[in-house]
Amino acid sequence: MGLPVQRAQVENLYVDAMLLADEAHAAFAAQRDLGRTAGDSLRQIGLACESLKTTTRLMHIIAWLLHRRAMIAGDPGADPDDSAARIGEPVAADWTICDRLDGSL
Repeated sequence: MGLPVQRAQVENLYVDAMLLADEAHAAFAAQRDLGRTAGDSLRQIGLACESLKTTTRLMHIIAWLLHRRAMIAGDPGADPDDSAARIGEPVAADWTICDRLDGSL
């Protein structure tokens, strides 16, 4: 794969990940608001935890993409063996919370 193609893929994925992070935050916030009006504080806490896990994971991905961008640009501080080059294992979702999300957002 040529460098211009790789650069374009990283840029496109970065933009998509940023949009996805915004959408995820908005979706969880809307669900927390619905829980607040229903008076379901336990559900609000669960949604806040899932929101944090989701947005944190997306931020890890965004940081990885930024590191790839720096590597492609030839930044001497961006090494393939840096900790930023490793995303790590995700934290499992609580599907009892996530299955109840409204998919209409």
